[in-house]
Amino acid sequence: MTHISIEHAAQMMAVSSATLRNWAKTGHIQPVSVRPILFSTDSILHLKTQLDSKSFGRLQTRANKSGAVSHFVPPEYVDNAGLMSHITALVTLVQTEGLPTDVVIFLAALRLLERQGEVHKKPDADPFSMDSYDAWYRPSVQSCMTEWRVSMPVSKSDARYARAYDLIHPDDNHDFLGLLYQSLLMEGHKSDQGSYYTPSKLVDDALSHLDPSVHVFLDPCCGSGQFLLKAAKKFKLKPNNIYGFDCDPIALQIARVNLLITYKEIDFIPHLFCIDALTQLATGEMFCETNHLLNTVDAIATNPPWGAYKNAIAKTAWSQFVKSGETFSLFLEKSIQLLIGLTQIIK
Repeated sequence: MTHISIEHAAQMMAVSSATLRNWAKTGHIQPVSVRPILFSTDSILHLKTQLDSKSFGRLQTRANKSGAVSHFVPPEYVDNAGLMSHITALVTLVQTEGLPTDVVIFLAALRLLERQGEVHKKPDADPFSMDSYDAWYRPSVQSCMTEWRVSMPVSKSDARYARAYDLIHPDDNHDFLGLLYQSLLMEGHKSDQGSYYTPSKLVDDALSHLDPSVHVFLDPCCGSGQFLLKAAKKFKLKPNNIYGFDCDPIALQIARVNLLITYKEIDFIPHLFCIDALTQLATGEMFCETNHLLNTVDAIATNPPWGAYKNAIAKTAWSQFVKSGETFSLFLEKSIQLLIGLTQIIK
């Protein structure tokens, strides 16, 4: 009889490891070993057959839909019915036209910057070409958007992009880009990565517990930058004292635009970097370019990805204390390391 890990079993079932763990706790499947958790291949295949035949309806409704391909506007992230209707129309257009998500977010960012008076688009010009924009208010904004455009794998425009651009009408009082991105991401991708963004009220509540004398602020998995933006305003931070990291390049671009708009009168390049903070941020290694952040950050507030497990081999290099490999716990430990220093936590 073949025994497989919980990660392997979860992949076979198209659910998360957390979901499979819960099924084991409730007796729907029996592991052959607890430490580490191992399942027999036969038991996993039997359970998968039951799920596929819909004989386990309750399990299907509770399953983490890591294989889901649906899109939906997250209601906890918006309380404006008009905005929700607008986002829904955009999502429908993207699905109908088969538009790449990164292109739509890029066009939405340009549209938002145009609305904010940061740039002017020439009439009837191709919205996907940087040559169509002039009168940039700040060189830093032009530099960030040009760098973003160059990094995109899509090189040519077509009529679909113009239709999408015309349909985009950003909302000034909301994280429009973050909401649009969350709505465009397939549910299965969000589930697999644990990447669900944080509602504004929860961000406010988390920051309310911090000392008001915060000087340097960091979010190791910043997403679209909601903790960064709220902290910037609450603690009146200088833009160069704000640091954000995320392994999602589109989310990082959104956070960069959001932060630039927050400081409209300052020409600066945000300290936002597309890296995996668990393995690359302030590691203490000789050539790590972010080691200067150790013991220099006053506060960290974040909503780490939850339910996403790393493979057992890699996780041993990240932590001496978190044995589960669960990313939420690993990010909490990483945050403590940044605040008090690697040498202190190792002792």
